[in-house]
Amino acid sequence: MLVTFLIRSSAIIPGTGFLDETLLSRHFRGIAMIVHGLASIDGRSRNDRTRQANV
Repeated sequence: MLVTFLIRSSAIIPGTGFLDETLLSRHFRGIAMIVHGLASIDGRSRNDRTRQANV
């Protein structure tokens, strides 16, 4: 399921490089929404990671 979310974001880069597509602000907003959604369902927080590093 992770690939379903990430393939859309990663397909934009070759599209702009090889097919001369233009990036609009809505593309960046969409990528930000995908990243935010994946981070929110991940279940890990920064506090957990820093707490483990300090132990």
